[in-house]
Amino acid sequence: MTSTSFKNITSQKHLLEELAKPHSKYRKFILKKADSKLIQAICESIYNLLEGNIPLDPQKREQLLKHRTILRKLVEKSPIKKKKKILVQRGGAILPTILPLVLASLASSLI
Repeated sequence: MTSTSFKNITSQKHLLEELAKPHSKYRKFILKKADSKLIQAICESIYNLLEGNIPLDPQKREQLLKHRTILRKLVEKSPIKKKKKILVQRGGAILPTILPLVLASLASSLI
């Protein structure tokens, strides 16, 4: 695996863990109140996933292919406000698929 930057992810780990839960009733609330650092951490996670720095099994890859246009929009160079709006409108539905992979990769890179 190539060297991966997790600086934003490590600082927002506690919120990312809550967003990663499959049935979190606070997900949309957290996304609405999110500051720019949390949005950057989510986008950094997606970027690392798209770059291939985080391994994917075929089943997860198939799930994420449905959302590829949204994922690409989130890693584009655009204002944080626009990215936040996309995440809130989608209700963070893709986050329970993405974040456990990222957090597991983060844990293995810190060991």
